[in-house]
Amino acid sequence: MAWPPDELESKWRPADTMWDGTSRVDHGNEYTDYVRTADGHLFAFGHPTTAGVEDFEALVAELAAEWHDCAEEASEQETLAVDGTDGILATYQCGPTPVLRWIGVRDGVGMAVILLVTDGADVDQARAHFAERLAADFARTT
Repeated sequence: MAWPPDELESKWRPADTMWDGTSRVDHGNEYTDYVRTADGHLFAFGHPTTAGVEDFEALVAELAAEWHDCAEEASEQETLAVDGTDGILATYQCGPTPVLRWIGVRDGVGMAVILLVTDGADVDQARAHFAERLAADFARTT
């Protein structure tokens, strides 16, 4: 991913390994690409899958609820195709933190791009910005 440099508050840290589909994922562990942005902690991970986007999104939601005290159901959810990749953009509450997740499946790889929204930030504004950046980033890099 290539977020605009003027929106980054740290350097990108790439994942050391692809997620295995069961191990705990955190924004700063070996399975995630990670960077701090003006909107919050941004991280991404992937996993080979034969599942469709709805099933992959449900898996990530289920595990996040188990690992991070996230709500099991999104407070908002919509389909969001990004550069021809079917996806779901959803807002969750994880403890006190609003979390934006875009989940997609492309060419047999499930992808999760997640933003832990900065305390006090306007979640609707962060969500719009997140969706805009996803579309711009994928258009640039695919």
